[in-house]
Amino acid sequence: MLPEETSYGLGSRAIKFMKKIALENWIKKLKGSLSLFDLSTHKDRLLHFYAKNGFTITDNKIEKFL
Repeated sequence: MLPEETSYGLGSRAIKFMKKIALENWIKKLKGSLSLFDLSTHKDRLLHFYAKNGFTITDNKIEKFL
C-alpha cells in the first residue's frame, strides 16, 4: 500500500479476502512477520492494524487462527 492510500480500509479488505481464500483451501492459520524497518518507522500503526484484524502479535511475528 502506498502511504497516500492508508486509512481507506484496503488492508482490512485484503485480510478479509485472504481469510476467505484460506478457508476455501482448508488453511487454518494466517501468519507472517513484520520487518524491523516497518517496526522502527510506524510500529504503533502496525500493531493497531493487526490487533484490530484479530491477529496475535509476538515480537515481530503475527498470526491469526481461522
